[in-house]
Amino acid sequence: MLTNFHGVCLAAAFSLEQFSDQDFHALNIALPDNISRSVNKRKAEFLAGRYLAKLALSQLNRPEADIPSGDNRAPIWPVGIAGSISHHKTKAVCALTPAHSPEQGIGIDTELFVCEKTIDALLKTAVNRQEVEELAKAGLTEIAGLTAVFSAKESLFKALFPQVQRYFDFLDVRLVACNDKGFEFALNTTLATGLPKNSRLNVDCYWEPDAVTTFTQSDWVETPR
Repeated sequence: MLTNFHGVCLAAAFSLEQFSDQDFHALNIALPDNISRSVNKRKAEFLAGRYLAKLALSQLNRPEADIPSGDNRAPIWPVGIAGSISHHKTKAVCALTPAHSPEQGIGIDTELFVCEKTIDALLKTAVNRQEVEELAKAGLTEIAGLTAVFSAKESLFKALFPQVQRYFDFLDVRLVACNDKGFEFALNTTLATGLPKNSRLNVDCYWEPDAVTTFTQSDWVETPR
């Protein structure tokens, strides 16, 4: 599914209508207390993502392990593994790779195309007007382009979090180039010692008729010279 990635990436469709709490037992996935109190949508998403993580660990010849969540709800991966999980209402994706350091990160995100009423919110919180102009130059429709930029910034956040160790704003990165295969971003501010201002970050895009999946790795960062 992913190019230029030396790890395991798995995807699966799931149905909320067919979900049951018994699926956790059937798939041998632990159901944490906080998830057990959630609505079925959250439980189904959690199950799909953790099941893919279990399969991906097996493909990397690692022992099967429950993947707990940290205080920020992000998965806590076994030592020596960098990973990322994402889902929308009918699909889950998981990417794992051996990690050479605790700061190595990867980010994957999958999104259904946003609806018209979401556009204004994205323009206020995630995408600026200059980025919209770049998307138009690339020939992307407003809905597809905004969805993809939002998704790409989600992937960047996940990939860089092991280094940054804090939340940062989507507007801390800006889109500088794009085409239908991927985006190039630049940092508007220094996020960490190894992530100075104006560092360049590439994100790959994979399109479906009504959705987009984006992927990046911290190893793809190019720092300014």
